[in-house]
Amino acid sequence: MPVDVAAPRQELQQGHIIIAPPDRHLVIVDNELRTSHGPRENGHRPAVDVLFRSAARACGPRVIAVVLSGFLDDGTAGAIAVRERGGLVFAQDPEEAVYPGMPQSAISHVDITEIATAAQLGVVVSRLCRTPATPTDEIVPDLVASNAELVDKYDTAMVADERSRQPAGFGCPECYGALFKIENGGLLRFRCRLGHAWSWHTLLLEQGQALENALWMALRTLEEKAALSSQLAERAAERGSMLSSGRFTEHT
Repeated sequence: MPVDVAAPRQELQQGHIIIAPPDRHLVIVDNELRTSHGPRENGHRPAVDVLFRSAARACGPRVIAVVLSGFLDDGTAGAIAVRERGGLVFAQDPEEAVYPGMPQSAISHVDITEIATAAQLGVVVSRLCRTPATPTDEIVPDLVASNAELVDKYDTAMVADERSRQPAGFGCPECYGALFKIENGGLLRFRCRLGHAWSWHTLLLEQGQALENALWMALRTLEEKAALSSQLAERAAERGSMLSSGRFTEHT
């Protein structure tokens, strides 16, 4: 099958593989693919959760989401949305995955249709793509919105709903705005007013990285202050100002 990088407002075509361009989310609206420079999710753009969520809204039970090898829990939130709209969710067997985090997270939080090896999943998906989807009358209110509410930047309706939740008391690592708690399908997530979204895994990692960076910056500042004070002490001593030299020496 032909493989192409998505172009803005590209029509979905049967038998074509489309991948997201660098630094752009891939979003489905009606029967169109759109690229978006919207807020990062879990620090990523493109993010699979954005794609899964928009596909669930646009295509409902016709969506087949596949979560393969990957780090942490990307894809789980989007897979929950796919399942809630009647779509199918498959996960690679974590025992086979090089990085089992993503499929294992999906298995833990989503009603998975099937768990199999990557080779087996290819056969199953190929067969299902030739099978009519089963219609569903189960519509989740939180995910229902007109296509007019879905703009190129990001899923405005979803973000507006999520940011009305309980304040988390934490700051967003991306923009430093207030984060709000989101919990769906047992998955705890956070989103700020601008739309940046984080799972608890990625937020914890970002906070840890921020702490490490702050500690290294503090150490560098202390060392530079000591070095500067030592130089100033020497200069003061050369000029015969022993009192000033002693004061600068105290800071080394």
